Amino acid sequence: MIALQFLDLLALPSVRRSAWALAAAGVSMPIVGVFIIGLDVITVRFAVMHMALFGTALGLWVGVDPTVMALTCCLVTGLVLAPAADRPGGLAGPMSFLMTISAAGALLVLSISGVNANGAFEILWGSILAVRRQDLTLIIVVAVLVVVFLRVSHRKVAILLFDRELAKCSGVPVAALTTTVLVLIAVAIGSSIRVTGALLVDSITLLPALSA
Repeated sequence: MIALQFLDLLALPSVRRSAWALAAAGVSMPIVGVFIIGLDVITVRFAVMHMALFGTALGLWVGVDPTVMALTCCLVTGLVLAPAADRPGGLAGPMSFLMTISAAGALLVLSISGVNANGAFEILWGSILAVRRQDLTLIIVVAVLVVVFLRVSHRKVAILLFDRELAKCSGVPVAALTTTVLVLIAVAIGSSIRVTGALLVDSITLLPALSA
């Protein structure tokens, strides 16, 4: 009986999209969680989710797809944070600054534009049943990129996450690799926000990695 009810649910397009999105995110996001813990940038998700909020508000204002704008802002976040990784203070300060500025920017855009704030703040909650076809495509593409990147650069990434100085001494292109990892982290979180919401993104990133 339960199996038949489950099959009936899978007959609905929204449920099928949600199931595929959850499967793709379930494969790739724990890998991203390992990246986050290895680089000791656990708070990066706060900077990314606030930048996604800013991008969503900006997209609603200028008439661009909010998801595309949010993902673009997430990509910029990874690129902006990367140069600070080699500084003595690390990424904690820049991430906190970026989080504050992006939150203020989102509120400023909402105030100036007069768009419905509920539409922007929906990104904080997410809805797995609201996954659109383009959202599913994006999640699958990002999942494939994460898995392929890990497959190709596994040894270099392992050394980088273990010790940056050892990675430099071993000839690993630390700066380029760190930038790539941070961009992947930011884009992966941004693409999965539609599924879990910004506030629950830890459930498919950090929790599986910490459990492992």
